[in-house]
Amino acid sequence: MPNPVFLTYDSANGNVYTANHDTQVVSVIDTSTNSVINTITVGSDPSGVGYDPDNGDIYVGVHGENYVSVINGSDNQVIGTINVGSGPVTPVYDPVHHNVYATNYAIRLNMLYRVAFRKISFTILGNFLAVTCSPNILLIDEKAVSAIHLCP
Repeated sequence: MPNPVFLTYDSANGNVYTANHDTQVVSVIDTSTNSVINTITVGSDPSGVGYDPDNGDIYVGVHGENYVSVINGSDNQVIGTINVGSGPVTPVYDPVHHNVYATNYAIRLNMLYRVAFRKISFTILGNFLAVTCSPNILLIDEKAVSAIHLCP
């Protein structure tokens, strides 16, 4: 695997997905054999992955293409893309609100998007300095310098 960055676990199929920075692929790892069983072409410079257990989809921030690729976890096929602006990075799943969020990085600016692929829509939520999801999504508002919690 060249340049693996970020990974996510699909609890439905038992596979791990990892974005491979500076490539065009996501690697699929079978956790029962610890081997790469598939590579999925998603576009230039995948920068992070997230799993949505509600629909079984894998979301990939494709930094070089300015979109999030959506992979069906059942058959590992790309089922679509969502344009989210310049340089999206690691999508994360919010289990409380059942949304997937992706940050957009461009010249020291993080934009947070709510991604709803099944509805083909996204929402720009604002400018943020930091995003983390372990176990909560914590956003720090750039202008107000205040913390916003999306997950309890």
